[in-house]
Amino acid sequence: MERTNKEALKEMIRAGRGLLPAHKVIKGGQLVNVMSSEIYPADVAVYNDMIAAVGDVEDYIGPDTEIIDATGYYPVSYTHLTLPTKRIV
Repeated sequence: MERTNKEALKEMIRAGRGLLPAHKVIKGGQLVNVMSSEIYPADVAVYNDMIAAVGDVEDYIGPDTEIIDATGYYPVSYTHLTLPTKRIV
């Protein structure tokens, strides 16, 4: 049975709160934030294909979490934002 969008959203919220362990954690990199033009040390927790947390993500690591060593690398975070538009005539 396929999950509904509501169920998927609830799951992502639980992952973002650290109630579900991340599938992957990228540690030790210098995060490139293209929204703020900053570069800073930060770890990234990933749940499914979504970023669940950035910064100190130790609480997101579970026994099956894959740890990726990003030492010497510059992971890049970006957001693709699509806003609904309303045509005014």
